[in-house]
Amino acid sequence: MNQTFDIVVIGAGPAGNSAAFHLSKSGYSVAVLDRRKEIGNKLCTGIIGNNCVELFQPESVDIYKKVKSATLVTPSGTAHKITKPTVQGYIVNRSAYVSSIAEKAKANGAKYILGKTVTGIYNNTSPACVEYKEGEIRQSLNCKVVVIATGFNSSFPTMIGLPNIKTKGYMIGAQAEVSLPNPTDTQVYLGSKISPGSFGWLVPLNDSNCLVGIASRNKLNGHMSTFLDHLQQSGKINSSDVKVEKWGIPIKPISKTYANRALVIGDAAGFTKPTTGGGIYYGILSGEISSNTINKCFESNDFTESSMKNYETEWKKKLGNELKVGYYARSIFEKLSDSQIEKLVTNLTSEKNPTSKILLNNFSFDWHSNAINHALNQFDVVNLLKSFGTNLKPVLKQFTKEKQTS
Repeated sequence: MNQTFDIVVIGAGPAGNSAAFHLSKSGYSVAVLDRRKEIGNKLCTGIIGNNCVELFQPESVDIYKKVKSATLVTPSGTAHKITKPTVQGYIVNRSAYVSSIAEKAKANGAKYILGKTVTGIYNNTSPACVEYKEGEIRQSLNCKVVVIATGFNSSFPTMIGLPNIKTKGYMIGAQAEVSLPNPTDTQVYLGSKISPGSFGWLVPLNDSNCLVGIASRNKLNGHMSTFLDHLQQSGKINSSDVKVEKWGIPIKPISKTYANRALVIGDAAGFTKPTTGGGIYYGILSGEISSNTINKCFESNDFTESSMKNYETEWKKKLGNELKVGYYARSIFEKLSDSQIEKLVTNLTSEKNPTSKILLNNFSFDWHSNAINHALNQFDVVNLLKSFGTNLKPVLKQFTKEKQTS
């Protein structure tokens, strides 16, 4: 016998749990399906900002570190420490944090069905139907709305006729947990030898362990091993002989995120910061935005594609500019040579340069577009970028055009 719910959420990550929490809080019957048996068990660096903490406060025991500063290391090895007077980010136990959101949804009445593989989504029927396998037995859930929150490169959007993440619309990340010889702060490493067109990181979990990783749209081709060896040789980590895991990180949203009786949220929709690849906060936000649209659909008893479209309108109001500006910033950075990165970072971090203070004052861990726009409005930054040659002109021209029309 088929079970019936108001909403079925597929995926118990930050986005799916957020949607489940808000929808169950509104009194709807919600089922959450996930192929994993453990909630939150996914590769991630686990850094969240103040805005994310305001939405879902992590338990104090799940906070590894509070972050006020970070050190930028240029291709030449020059370190530039950037410090703000207040806490900007929290390094958290990602699994525990995501699980805590699920527990809040469960407390509202959401039902979690874990360790089950979804095999089909039928959103053009009334009611909609989600099929899954339990061993060799096929089960199904009927519902009014399906929310797809299944992470990067999921096949589920295509099941409802929506696009997937495009080629070059993602990065590949690699990460390992490594022991430290000495306590350290968060470090960001730049340069083609570390991570071409992107960056590497060393994020302390405590005084004796850290996460080391890289992410890039280019093929990694041994860069992670090189980075680990470099850190060991420079005395930053104890050993480079560690288990490395990889995962995909979207940096551009899919072109359509709604259909009859269905919405796509979180990483499955491509909602991460294009600059860093961080996706927890935008995933949580998209879960909340989706719940607002679904509320309106229940009020009008209209679950058609035209009614569901409101979700895309609303997430674009909240996240559209951030995603667009962040993507252009990444596109600019990816075209820079090591010597150009050196000049740009030195310029932007110099205490003698007024632009440095402007950027620091406008920096937000959760929202990057304000600082990026301020940087690209400064004559010294624009002139420096233009001096780097013609390869930057097309993306700078397109960015200026987008700003004028937005």
